[in-house]
Amino acid sequence: MLPFFLDENDVLEENKKPFEKSPISPQSLIGLQFYEGMLIALDSLTQLGYRGKVHVYDTGKDVSQLNALLKKPEFKTMDLIIGPLYLSGFNVIANFAKEHKIPIIAPFVQQNSIINDNELVLKSLPSTTTQFEQLAKYISSYYSGQNVVMVHKGSMAEKPMASAFANKMKESGYNVKEIIYSSAGISGVNAALSHTKNNIIVVPSNDQVFITDLITKLNFSASDKNITLFGTDNWLNFENIELSYMHKLNTHLPLINFINYQDESVKHFVAKYREKYATDPTNFVFQGYDVGMFYLGLLDKHGKEFLKRGNLKQTGLQLNFNQSKIAEGSGYENKSIIIVKYEDFQLKKVN
Repeated sequence: MLPFFLDENDVLEENKKPFEKSPISPQSLIGLQFYEGMLIALDSLTQLGYRGKVHVYDTGKDVSQLNALLKKPEFKTMDLIIGPLYLSGFNVIANFAKEHKIPIIAPFVQQNSIINDNELVLKSLPSTTTQFEQLAKYISSYYSGQNVVMVHKGSMAEKPMASAFANKMKESGYNVKEIIYSSAGISGVNAALSHTKNNIIVVPSNDQVFITDLITKLNFSASDKNITLFGTDNWLNFENIELSYMHKLNTHLPLINFINYQDESVKHFVAKYREKYATDPTNFVFQGYDVGMFYLGLLDKHGKEFLKRGNLKQTGLQLNFNQSKIAEGSGYENKSIIIVKYEDFQLKKVN
């Protein structure tokens, strides 16, 4: 169930000039690219013996279109539903899926609210709090005995990430030094750093102004201290931070997805996509492929009861999957993250 916006594209087609190419609504691109990835996954699975029947639906603009789709008689007999992509539409379909005992996949929605009371929901992307819980596990495993310092502004937006990280570190026996930058400033950070241990500085913030200021000042602190900096996946979108600073501070980022274009499987996929569509695959194409290969593969191998089989894990081209419940009676969250670091002026996977 994807947002193709077919009605809008029909209008664009009717209004185009005879010599123009068929236009595509910008709103359709994400759904279309995700679908293209799914099609390649279906082709790959078919070659492996998959014989499932796939129904494709346009989720359109609003909930009324979804309710109309649910009146189709075949919906009650589905073995698996993938989508809708976005929260408002997904909740409508998830309620129907729960009533009719159909597993349903949330490819894009990150909020854990969608799995709180529905055991049939599988969420493909970890929430931001889960990312920092998993980061805490990584740090406690690979940086045992080092000086862990968490720096943030104390804002409401940062609190869930900061609490998730601190609580998980505490479970592992770590006392994290917490610095509120808005009051302590860089002097407070420097006072918490060690001259003899590796300083693991974790910054659960997406505030670009704050991050830029902190990294610039930390760059000078790094001259006589050993620093390893951890941020968020949003830092990849920041354009005003000196790349040399990120390298000097040994910056690591927890990501929900990552594509290694040097990997042979990725090269093969890119070549196959180029041959079929005469362009390069976007992240949404990779996501559609990984989602298709994982969940349709589970359905093909174990049938509709695949949730009872356990071992809901797989390494994809962009996404890694490790699905597990967050509580008794909940659905399943993908708890896999990918840690990358800046090295030789590029990002390299380290976990």
